[in-house]
Amino acid sequence: MLRWLAAAVMALWTGTATAEPPKPLVIYTATAATTAQAPVLGALAEGWAKDRAVEIRAWKDLDDLRGVILSGRGDVWIGHLDGFAQAARRGAPVVLLAVTAWSEKFAFLTLDPAPTDGAGLLAALAARGEALAVVPQGSPAQGFVENVEGLKLRPMPPQQAGLELSRGSVRHMLVPEPLASALLARFAALRRAGSVADLVPGEPHGLPMAGVAVRAGLAAEDPELAAGLAAAMRAWAVRHADDPAAIAATLPTETRAAIGEAVLSESLHHDPLLVVDAAEARDDVIRALRIIDGPHPVAEGFFFSP
Repeated sequence: MLRWLAAAVMALWTGTATAEPPKPLVIYTATAATTAQAPVLGALAEGWAKDRAVEIRAWKDLDDLRGVILSGRGDVWIGHLDGFAQAARRGAPVVLLAVTAWSEKFAFLTLDPAPTDGAGLLAALAARGEALAVVPQGSPAQGFVENVEGLKLRPMPPQQAGLELSRGSVRHMLVPEPLASALLARFAALRRAGSVADLVPGEPHGLPMAGVAVRAGLAAEDPELAAGLAAAMRAWAVRHADDPAAIAATLPTETRAAIGEAVLSESLHHDPLLVVDAAEARDDVIRALRIIDGPHPVAEGFFFSP
C-alpha cells in the first residue's frame, strides 16, 4: 500500500502521470461475410485505426445484430441496412457510414433449365404455383419478391435448403453469396437464373443491401476517425475491385476455411466489391429500405456526414 502511494505521489510530483489508454475499438461482423466486411478488414490492415487496439466480434444472426446495436455494444457494425434502420428508429445510436454490399449478391438458383433471369423465373413459378425458397430466414432480399402476385415463398435456414434440394422438395431458391456458389458446387443440376439486381432496372449492381455503420457517439466524438474509415474503405475497394485473390486474402482464416477457396473465388465473381459513402448513396438506400422494410421514415441523423 505504502509503495503504491509513494509511486503515485512521485508520478504527480514529476509530472509523469499518464492518461489511461483509449478503450479498444470493437467491430461486430458476420463470420461468413465476404465483400461486406473485406473493405473494413482491408482498411484495418493498412493502418486505419492507427494506434488504437481493435477487437473483432461476430454477431450470430439478424436478431442478435439488432440486439447488439440497440444495447449500444460495439463501435463499428457490419450488417444489413434494414437492421440498422430498424434499430435507429428505436433509438439506437447507429449512423450509417457506407454501403458495401449490393442486391447483385442475392442469386436466384433453379433446377429448371428454362428461365434465364430472375424476372422470368418468378413469373414461371407464380404461373405454376411453385414455391421459391428464401434463404436464410429473414433475408432482406425477400422484400424484392414478396409482392409478386401468386408467388409462394418458403423461408428457411441454409442447412434446410441443402437438405430440401437433396430430397427434391425444393427446386428454386433465392440465396446470397457465398452460399449460392457453395450450393451450385454441390448440386450439379442447379443453375443460376440471374439475381435480385435484375429486378432493379438502371442499376448495374442493384440496390444497397448491407454496409458499415458506426456508433453515433464515435461519429460525434471523433468524426475524423469515422471519415477516415470511409475513405480507407473506398480506396481499398477501388484498388482491389477486380482482384478476387486480394479480397479473399484479407478475410479471416476461419471464413476462408468454412467457405473453401474454390467456392470463395467463384463467389467473388458474382458479388461486386463496391464501397459508396452513405451520404452519396442516400437516395438508393431509402429506395431499398422502402422495398425491404416498408415506407418507414428514416431516423434523423442516420446518414453519416463528416
